[in-house]
Amino acid sequence: MSIDIRKTNTGTADGRNDMLGGLRLRNEETNEIILIPTPTNDPNDPLNWSKPYRFYIAVLVSCAIFFSNFLAAGPSVAIVSTTESFFGPPGPDFSAQVSKIAYFFTTTALLQGMGNLIWMPFVAKFGRRPTYVTSFILYTAVAAWAGGATTYGSALAARILMGFASGVAECLAPLTISDLFFLHERGAAMAIYTTALSAGVGAGIIVAGLITINLSWRYIYWVSVALIGVCTILIIFTFPETVYNRQEVTEGTHTHIETNGKDQDEDIEKVQFDEASASGHVPNAPATKRTFWQNLSLYSGTHTKESLLKLFFRPIVLFTLPPVLWATLVMSVTIGFLVAISSNFAVAFSATYGFKPWQSGLCFISCPIGAGVGAFFGGHFSDKVADRLTRKNGGIREPEMRLPAILISLVVAPLSLVLYGVGIDRNWHWIVPTLGLGLLNMAIVQATNVSLVYTIDSYRPVAGELAVTQLAFKYAQDKPFRCHVCDKAFGRQDILKRHVLGHNGSDSGAKRYKRMSNAAPRVAQACKACAGSKLKCDEDPSCRRCVAKGITCERDTRFTEIGEKTSPDTSIQSTIDQELFIPVLEPSQLSLSEDDFSKFLKGVMTPVEGQESRPIEQADLASIHHHMYDPLLSHGPLDFRVDGDTRFDDVAMDLWDLPCSPSFYYNGILLEPKASAAFNLQVQTPNPANSARPAVLGHVAYKESALGMWEPSQNDHLNSNIKALSVLGDSPQDAIQLNSLEISSQRFKPLSVGLRDQLLLLTLNACKPESKLAIIRAFPHPEILSKLIESFFSHHSVQTDSWIHGPSFEPNQQGAELILTIVNMGTMFADSKILHSLGFALHEVARLSLPVMFERANSMTRALWALQAFVLDIEMGLWSGIKRKMEIAESQRQMPFTMLRRGRRFSNAYTAADPPLPEDTGETLQNKWLAWIEQENYNRLIYHCFIQDTQVSIAMSTCPLISFSELKTPLPESSDLWLAKDAEGWKAIYLREKRLHARVSLHDYFRNAAEIDCSYDVSFCQLVILSGIWGMVWQCLQTIAVLNKPTHSDPALTLRQQEIIQILHRFRVNMMGDEAGWQDGPVTMMYHLVYMHLHIPFEEVELFAGKGHQSDARHALSVLLDWTNSPESRKAIWYAGQIIRAAEMFEPGRLRGFYTIALYQANLALWAYAVVSQVKGANKNDPILNPEEMVCLNGPESPLVQRFISRGVPSVAIIQPCAPQHGSSPIRLMDREAVVNYVVGILSANFSHVDAIPPLVENLEQLLDKLGRAEIDV
Repeated sequence: MSIDIRKTNTGTADGRNDMLGGLRLRNEETNEIILIPTPTNDPNDPLNWSKPYRFYIAVLVSCAIFFSNFLAAGPSVAIVSTTESFFGPPGPDFSAQVSKIAYFFTTTALLQGMGNLIWMPFVAKFGRRPTYVTSFILYTAVAAWAGGATTYGSALAARILMGFASGVAECLAPLTISDLFFLHERGAAMAIYTTALSAGVGAGIIVAGLITINLSWRYIYWVSVALIGVCTILIIFTFPETVYNRQEVTEGTHTHIETNGKDQDEDIEKVQFDEASASGHVPNAPATKRTFWQNLSLYSGTHTKESLLKLFFRPIVLFTLPPVLWATLVMSVTIGFLVAISSNFAVAFSATYGFKPWQSGLCFISCPIGAGVGAFFGGHFSDKVADRLTRKNGGIREPEMRLPAILISLVVAPLSLVLYGVGIDRNWHWIVPTLGLGLLNMAIVQATNVSLVYTIDSYRPVAGELAVTQLAFKYAQDKPFRCHVCDKAFGRQDILKRHVLGHNGSDSGAKRYKRMSNAAPRVAQACKACAGSKLKCDEDPSCRRCVAKGITCERDTRFTEIGEKTSPDTSIQSTIDQELFIPVLEPSQLSLSEDDFSKFLKGVMTPVEGQESRPIEQADLASIHHHMYDPLLSHGPLDFRVDGDTRFDDVAMDLWDLPCSPSFYYNGILLEPKASAAFNLQVQTPNPANSARPAVLGHVAYKESALGMWEPSQNDHLNSNIKALSVLGDSPQDAIQLNSLEISSQRFKPLSVGLRDQLLLLTLNACKPESKLAIIRAFPHPEILSKLIESFFSHHSVQTDSWIHGPSFEPNQQGAELILTIVNMGTMFADSKILHSLGFALHEVARLSLPVMFERANSMTRALWALQAFVLDIEMGLWSGIKRKMEIAESQRQMPFTMLRRGRRFSNAYTAADPPLPEDTGETLQNKWLAWIEQENYNRLIYHCFIQDTQVSIAMSTCPLISFSELKTPLPESSDLWLAKDAEGWKAIYLREKRLHARVSLHDYFRNAAEIDCSYDVSFCQLVILSGIWGMVWQCLQTIAVLNKPTHSDPALTLRQQEIIQILHRFRVNMMGDEAGWQDGPVTMMYHLVYMHLHIPFEEVELFAGKGHQSDARHALSVLLDWTNSPESRKAIWYAGQIIRAAEMFEPGRLRGFYTIALYQANLALWAYAVVSQVKGANKNDPILNPEEMVCLNGPESPLVQRFISRGVPSVAIIQPCAPQHGSSPIRLMDREAVVNYVVGILSANFSHVDAIPPLVENLEQLLDKLGRAEIDV
């Protein structure tokens, strides 16, 4: 390449014939470095300034670019809080709002590059200093504007202007460095620039993350404004103009140098280089030095005669040069990698390692470290490589001699991406992707520096335009909007939307979608041949495998009769349609007949001899109704899947794969409660074909039920339920009410958005990081939460042991944890499986949040609302029907009891609240009412805990944790007083009631036989007293079990048992009244349940039924054989029949929780008596006798009953169906399947008005059904 250098003016823009390509950098004879460009003798020549001052300016302009990227990227770490500031708390459009805030950063980046097309002509025309000063004053101003903007439009405008003002620093820095440094120095100086260019992003994210730990996102701007302001002041007062026109001071100098040619003019070349090397300067230069203030002048004239229009188009033309195109691609690709990683690193580190934003930001410390290493290899190292090759080339420097140094980046860049991507994907230690970030920044700095210096060396006269070309192209590649199907990026959101729509209609789109969607569902049922071989089958009547083998394709008819089959293609397309275009379904489309479910369950739950049980597949459920989508069909209360067994206790709440739609779920939640259906207690006819193998079904039934032992698997963990929150979709905009038992008579103030956000925060702290964004979108609106609170109180206000005061309850003044637990309980009363799922998921959140609250402030262990939340959360887990939740809740019961006990709440240590006086009014009366409410809340909470403790003891055969002898707290006062709407109503009721003595406690009742009059909440007190009697019964039963001898052989035990019976008798006489008074289902059931347990070895009964091993059942049989020969057994079954009678008294929807277990225990007592009697020879097919010769166990007490109990005559016991089925035939006790079906019918009838049955009720129905069909091999 021949270069003709005329007038060595490498610092001017006019000298377009300046040297391009190779040149001699070292003296051919002395091998000393030749200063290029050649400096003049002018003291104003920047090349003559001191080296420290030149490097100071290089550092200053590098700081300028550092702060440009610092504020451009830093605030992105707080994008969520920024969104909330401009658009309010997260709602249904939160993801769209986040996308709008993302424009803050994408528009800034775009203007940083494209704005240089406008700035660069002015830089070339008027110099560096005016542009620096103008742009940074503007940058400081708009940064302050952006930090203080209060509207979205204002903030977006500020960010756009910020990009325009800050981007010019990226172009000016290379030009300034080129003005200040010789060719052999540029590598090191440019390394400082590229380091700042890369480190600005990382440092901004690190600092911004640390700021947001305790401060608002706006402080990111305030800190940045301070830093940028300091940089602006330094630019104004210390940065001179660096453009120097050497053409004027070298006029007349003419040198011809021909390089890289065999015919070099060695004499001329030698003279020129010897002169330059000897003096180091071009002669005849002016020597007048400008003053400090002259150097700081904003206008120093024009530096080129070219028009601004020509200067504007030059960067576009330069892009056609191959070296420029290559260098631009190097910068774009490497920085593009960093942009891609920066857009997802926070989510990736949060999802994989659970890092908080500031922790993820700290991982970016590796970026400046890597940038520093890259600066060495891109600067000093590349200079050394180029210098070495120059010496080998006889002192002739070619621009390409710097390029071998870039080989380091060719290795490091791919390695960094592998470390980051694979480390995140395979959950390697966090240091691996962090190391990848550092290596990527090293590659960016090194490759960018080498390529940029290469192009500047090649095309020095157009260095500024080169920088504009590269930077503008780099930012033009920013495409922030990515398709969730194929991961393709787009620059505009509307283009992305059209692209996503295209996935629905193309095969390629479907293929790309495959990795994001569920796999095609399995067939509804494999044929027998394929099932036996465990091979894949298809939906054809005769599958292809059987046709190929020439065998008959047979299928079990249990499955094919349920519903029509669904073609795989239709299922796949339906799944895609649901996830991309969610339809708004009518409530009628969400219904599914109970008959379909019962048939389905009967088919899949009944073991067939010779066929292994298998989990219910999604295709099985889809076959029920192929064109309808029920959110819980795939993973709901009917999907009993644990380790391959059909275990119907583990109600799967994992709804992760369901579509997110605002109306899909909530449109099925009705505005008004359905009318309560009449009882339908038709006896189900047993199916002889479903008989099970002996000695198997009973044991399997207990193993699978909620009352069996929990065997944790790897699938049982915290987040197995919380995932349900992320699929509810955006909440609908229309009004929603819940299908509660009855319309609440009380209306609460709407839940505030702030309290709703506190609930959301508790949820986000408990869930996995990758679920957070989906949960933010899906979390219910305050309106829905308010309806759930009303749903809870509509049930709680009529609860026998009501213990949270509704009339004075103000949701927005309560702790978030209490509101969360109330919402959870409210979901259980809604006729929606989706809301049941929501409640169970939020139950996990509350269970984790409450201990944190108590640890954060130990004083909360004495706070009323905190204790109420704790007890309510435990209660939900106890009766959830999910073994995991039940076991955890059972283990937590001791904690609130201890808090109450240590707070001296069990004793009468607190002074009674002042009673109202007739003259009390206004604030005085209100304060007395509130003081009374607080004390009564505590009293009711204590006794509710006592009742709950007793219920757990009975249901789970455990020792009570609270002794009846330690409760000296006054018993609850009347329900009328408790439910008074306001202070005036409370005062009127209080003064009307007669109060003849001090308030009595449970301790007083047993000690002094105190009377409970109408000034007490009689039903509540009855449950409390029965719970106290249970403590005595438990002690008696444990003594009998330990001594292992019948009560009639031990006078002391007999006496103790008689004392308990007398207490129960006195209780009935004094409190239960006549037959008309037996109308409260819970009290009546509890009374007979305590009596039943007193006369039955219930643990032996459960072992005999299959709760233990078969050897336990055989041992229990010997005990039960003696039991059935005694009057104790007939007393027990009589009280069991009365429990069934009490269950029929429950209002629709009220037979739930503990009382369903009580009904199960009564049924089990009848079942055990029937089975053991058959072992002894009783025949269930004996003809029905006259009514006078039969005893009705669920009828009123009569002399015939007493004769049956004492003598066993008559020998035939029956269950008579209740009033709606009065004409039905009586059910013989020996026909245990019919008895079980009748009891299951009571449970079903109590929830016949709803579609969503509580999981525990559904669970016990399954258990009883299996026990009814079980045969015991004795």
